[in-house]
Amino acid sequence: MATTPIHGSNGACRLGAANNHDAIFNTWSASFTRTVHDVTGFTDGGRRRILGIADITGSAGGFMEFNDSNSSPSALQNAQASGDVAAEFVLTVATGCTYTFHAVMDTVSISSTAGGDATITMNFQMAGGTDKQGLASAGGSTAIEAWDETN
Repeated sequence: MATTPIHGSNGACRLGAANNHDAIFNTWSASFTRTVHDVTGFTDGGRRRILGIADITGSAGGFMEFNDSNSSPSALQNAQASGDVAAEFVLTVATGCTYTFHAVMDTVSISSTAGGDATITMNFQMAGGTDKQGLASAGGSTAIEAWDETN
């Protein structure tokens, strides 16, 4: 069976349908982690560990763009607020291969140069908790992995 490498230019980053940050993203990076708990008992002959809560942290960046329906990049608006108004992130690796989850942005950096670059970068952390149960598409804390290689 032939293998096809994943090419980065087929990826994407989207912040929900509203796209609160008017940007053309051209890079993203995410770390998928799980807390490890030591549950070793006094009589155990070696360490015992179990996995705990899943988490996603990362960053996205690109170029700012104009959007008549949203007159600012919203650097201090909804996406940096509490988990109740967290932005839906959709990270695309390739067509049909996505990770969808809600996240808050703890850092948003914008810059402009005389040479013409007007960039925006942000760090995000998965949002959720007891108030956010279920599927990410329904506002939940669970990240949804969709992986369809037939596209």
